[in-house]
Amino acid sequence: MKQMMKLELPPNSESPYVQIKMSKGAVIRHLAVHATQMSLAQASGLVIPVGLPPDVNTIVKEVVVLWIEADPTEPTEDRTFVVLPDNVDFPPDKLNYIGTFVVHGGRLALHLYEKLGILQ
Repeated sequence: MKQMMKLELPPNSESPYVQIKMSKGAVIRHLAVHATQMSLAQASGLVIPVGLPPDVNTIVKEVVVLWIEADPTEPTEDRTFVVLPDNVDFPPDKLNYIGTFVVHGGRLALHLYEKLGILQ
């Protein structure tokens, strides 16, 4: 039986490619950015912006979330996604567009694609 499930896109600043393990046949139904305000003391593992004013004691953590429709009893598979900014060339026949999301207070739009086969 299929269910709606939430998957967080893991942060990866080293590469635009992100691998996610999900049930075979899973269908992505929605893409969103969830923002959580937290104190600097709670922010272990987050990159704190250089030049943050000393009186700032909270930051916003933004997490990209995929809502998928899937059968949790099905075997899983690794699926590869690519996060690209505007004005980047890519082979359109090798990527399937999922959606666009905005982060950093609306200052940066990024586009999520699923990789189809092997990119050349």
